[in-house]
Amino acid sequence: MAVSLWTALGCESVLDLDWTPSAPSAGEGGGPPAVLPEGAAGAGSLGGAGTGVGGDPGAPGCSSPSDCVTPPSPCDVAACTSGVCGSAPAEVGTACTGGFGPGVCDGAGTCVACNSASDCTDGDLCTAHACVHTCHDAVQNGAETDVDCGGGACPKCGGGLKCAVDSDCKKKHCVDSVCEGD
Repeated sequence: MAVSLWTALGCESVLDLDWTPSAPSAGEGGGPPAVLPEGAAGAGSLGGAGTGVGGDPGAPGCSSPSDCVTPPSPCDVAACTSGVCGSAPAEVGTACTGGFGPGVCDGAGTCVACNSASDCTDGDLCTAHACVHTCHDAVQNGAETDVDCGGGACPKCGGGLKCAVDSDCKKKHCVDSVCEGD
């Protein structure tokens, strides 16, 4: 005669379970069904309370994100939705570290170098979530009004260099598309 593990160990008394023996259904092992006390997690709920994995579907899960395990990605945050733990993308701009060094979260769960030019340094532009050094490439490109200067994102241009507006120039004076002064 086979004895179920539950019966052999007396777990129903240790776990304070209330159960009634019943005949096993076709294909089942034969242990009695357990009725969990209110507030207890199901036996299959591995990984801590509130994981929402396994156990009794009626067993309580999480009530707030703090009940859930912190996701491994710096751009994901713990989330509790309808009593089930999960993860959600961190807010755009949340500081993180990627393979390229310090970065920011893109709002979709990925750590990137930048979301906008303000995340970059030295007037670099943000293109496809990467800081692009167009202001240091010895070529007039992007919004630059002259080679590696002007255009708002790059350093201001010195005297004699091309400009479109006064703010393109170090001396803040653009006359006939040329910065005045040194």
